[in-house]
Amino acid sequence: MYSEKIMQIFAHPKNVGIIKNAESVGEAGDVNGTDYLKIFLRVEGDEIIDAKFKAFGNPYTIACMSILTGMLKGQDLSRLSEISGETVVNYIGELPEGQQYIVALIDDLISSCIKDYIKKQKKLNNEE
Repeated sequence: MYSEKIMQIFAHPKNVGIIKNAESVGEAGDVNGTDYLKIFLRVEGDEIIDAKFKAFGNPYTIACMSILTGMLKGQDLSRLSEISGETVVNYIGELPEGQQYIVALIDDLISSCIKDYIKKQKKLNNEE
């Protein structure tokens, strides 16, 4: 059912964990449902220097999160909105029928992450 590539990534996902005091945290999915994604970004200047995730879901979900966090490291923060669920899925090939919802989850996750970063930056700027 799962490709060798998916199972390899699923068995050894990279960037699992949390980043305390992350400059941005994004969430998507339903914490009580079948799929829930949470991503943490550490940002210095305009560069994403670290990305970690927590996820509940099937091997496709876990593999996509491992890939996404790897893609984000070293990226300019302004390019975050250019990365999409489709970008991640293109890396692994195709998602089988019934798994396409993961693309939308990743898109929601990235949007949540951007909104959180903007909110935190506004709060910092108002406090200074």
